[in-house]
Amino acid sequence: MVLLSFSVKKEELLAGTKIRTTRLYTPEKYALWQRTLPDGDLFLDGWWKPRTKDKDWLFIRKGADLYRLKFDFINGRIWPFREGWITSAYLPMTYEDAQQWATEEGFENDLEGLIAFFVDHYAPLGNTVFQSIAFPPVKGGL
Repeated sequence: MVLLSFSVKKEELLAGTKIRTTRLYTPEKYALWQRTLPDGDLFLDGWWKPRTKDKDWLFIRKGADLYRLKFDFINGRIWPFREGWITSAYLPMTYEDAQQWATEEGFENDLEGLIAFFVDHYAPLGNTVFQSIAFPPVKGGL
């Protein structure tokens, strides 16, 4: 199992309105996340505050839609750029893809809020790479 830990949005995780996480990229973590995809041999193990007395196991699921992304300026504003499928070039996300990413992150109709979160917490410009994976709920289970 691959541990995913969260300290915010517990209600959204339980309700299934947050079904994606985006974290700083590391080759080791990315390789583990790849192994949680449908054909892989691992699962994502979701916990809320696993290192505190308030720890609470939330789910075990397969991962989906794994990709890397960066942020850069486009038309004078910070925008997410997703790594391409055919080449490793980072291309600007379409507005629809960016909105979908925000919704899955628990920021429905608040793409600007999600981008502001990354700006405030990570200073994401430059060559900072993130990895993002979805963990959609499964029917009849966690």
